[in-house]
Amino acid sequence: MGADWVELVYLLPSVAAAGGDPEAIVTSHPVTRRADPAAIDAFVCALAGFYTHSGRQSDPDWSPYIRAHERRYGRLCRDWLARRTGWT
Repeated sequence: MGADWVELVYLLPSVAAAGGDPEAIVTSHPVTRRADPAAIDAFVCALAGFYTHSGRQSDPDWSPYIRAHERRYGRLCRDWLARRTGWT
């Protein structure tokens, strides 16, 4: 079993994709307010890596849109991580 905040953070790229600010949720939600910021950074970094790597794969027959989705979420996660870490 993972940390209690993992599922929430996993969903936050969808908030960014809809034009929202995932960091506003991280700073206000009770579950993530208690979490170690470095652990959240590491998880967002892992998400960014997963989506970026997956987005570079060949398009599967079953979905012509999945790779574009993964590329977009990779960018969103990288941008969010850059803001969190001050790398912008």
